[in-house]
Formats: sequence, C-alpha cells, structure tokens
Amino acid sequence: MIKRFIFSLFFIFFFLSTQCVTATISNENSAPDIFSIELPKIIIADIPSEIKLHIKNENYFKYDSVLVKVNELEIWSKTEKDLLIIPFVFKGTETLSINLSQQVQKINYSAIPLWMSILPPLIAILMALIFKEVFSALFVGLFSGTLIIFGYQDISLFSAFFKAIFAISDTYIIQSLADTGHISIIVFSMLIGAMVNLITQNGGMQGVVNKLSRFANSSRSGQFVTWILGILIFFDD
Repeated sequence: MIKRFIFSLFFIFFFLSTQCVTATISNENSAPDIFSIELPKIIIADIPSEIKLHIKNENYFKYDSVLVKVNELEIWSKTEKDLLIIPFVFKGTETLSINLSQQVQKINYSAIPLWMSILPPLIAILMALIFKEVFSALFVGLFSGTLIIFGYQDISLFSAFFKAIFAISDTYIIQSLADTGHISIIVFSMLIGAMVNLITQNGGMQGVVNKLSRFANSSRSGQFVTWILGILIFFDD
C-alpha cells in the first residue's frame, strides 16, 4: 500500500512537471524610469485579472486618468497616487508589452491553464477512493496544487518541488488557521460532531431509530423515512 502511494506521488510530480517545465516569468528589458510592473503572484489563464503599475514619481501625471497601451490594446486607467491598476485577461504564454508615456516595458509570462485548477481536488478524490486514506489524499491534493503554482514561476522544478512541500505548512495551513472565518467553521464543525456523539452515546440516536423503524415496513416506506430524515437532519450530522 505504501509503495503504491509513493509511486502515485511520483507519477503526479512527473505529470505536473511536464506541464510546468516551459513556464517562466522573466523581464526582458531594464525597468523604465517612470514605472515598474507587478504581475499577480498566481497567473491563471482566461479569467479576469489585473496588472499593477507602480509609478516612481506620483507627481509625474497631471490628470486623473492616463492612457496605457497593453499589447496594442489602449486602456484608460485612473491614477491612485503612485499606482495604476489595469484590468487584463492573461492568455497562455505570451510577451506582455506595456507602453506608458512613450516608455515600454516587456515581460514574459506563462499563465496556468484554467483546466489545471480541477487537478488538485480530482487527485485528492481519486487518492481517497483508491487508498481509503483521507488525510494522505488531502495532503497529495494540496501538494499538487502548490506544485502547479510554484512550477509556473521563475524557479527550477527542483526548487518548486521543495517550495511546494514547505508552502503547505507555512503558507496554506498556518495562514488558514489564522483566519477567523476558517477558525469559526472548524470550531462549529467540532461542536456539531461533539453534540452528535453525545446524543449517540446517550442512546438518543437509537431511540429515534426505534421510533421510526415501525413506519418502515417495506422498501418504499423505508426510503420515505430515510428521505424525511435527510430533510430534517442538518447536513453536518
């Protein structure tokens, strides 16, 4: 079982590495004098995103909006002190050319294909069904997601492999536990589970079964009682 699990993990790494090996982000030209480009940390293709232009001299522009040319597309953007936010939809692997006040900066980017977003949950579900182990399946699914993210950055696959492992704990688990919304959901689920277990240990669940079993005299009535209970009982139960 362990050997099959390790083999599956290496197979996932090999498959994702073939998808990420050509994906890099690099700056072709030296930074212009008046602005610098900030791309999203995670670039996903075919979804609305944004490009941030940091203006080095906030007094450079005299008007509330300026004309920015992005890959032959002219966009009027409002100035917010030293920042310009440009809506943009990334497409595959391209060269991003930004022309602002006759100064041009080019950046190569490679966006993560949108279909790859389904891989982490799909891998986790398949691993859970095959190996009957939920926690390991969740770890592998989370690892595949982080490997995709770091694989599409300007680092080697070797570095992406270890950064993906470390990011699981120091980024996604710890930061998720630091979020009050996530903590409230965890505490709520724990309290619901504790209450259900308390009722079960006290015989309350068996009492409900004994009361309703008299109405389940046939397969149809049994399915009807099950349907009623599915409506009345909360989903976390």
